[in-house]
Amino acid sequence: MDNFGVMTAGMLTLLIPTMVSEINGNPVISEMGIDQSSGSMEGKEVRFGAAASAYWSIVTTIISTGSVNSMHDSSMPVSGAMQLLGMMTNAFYGGCGVGILNYYVFIIIAVFISGLMVGRTPEFLGRKIEAREMKIASMVALLHPFLILSGTALAS
Repeated sequence: MDNFGVMTAGMLTLLIPTMVSEINGNPVISEMGIDQSSGSMEGKEVRFGAAASAYWSIVTTIISTGSVNSMHDSSMPVSGAMQLLGMMTNAFYGGCGVGILNYYVFIIIAVFISGLMVGRTPEFLGRKIEAREMKIASMVALLHPFLILSGTALAS
């Protein structure tokens, strides 16, 4: 599977649960007898509806466009988790910023781990992946969550 296929599979992994969750709406509100035939419309742009808002919430988070057509905090819990996961992964389609760089960092880490599992010296793009490359890739992969978590800890 090529890079585009892997990124599309990752996007669909985030998109499908979000679409299903937003189109079906909140089951607790449905139990109260309130019509949710148009999906969960809280915080959504009425012109687009729940389906288009759910689609764009994933697309805008995985490629870091910064545009919105619904409020992310008004999404269903599953949708919010998928949006946060898309922001945290930050490795789809290049996007704005460092998406393709993060993608290659994840590939370097995966190739190194798989090389250890089969007992061969890992190689990527014709070069050996050694301790120096792994240290750099690990620092890049851990920097994003470290900055977020340290800011959260400081705020708490």
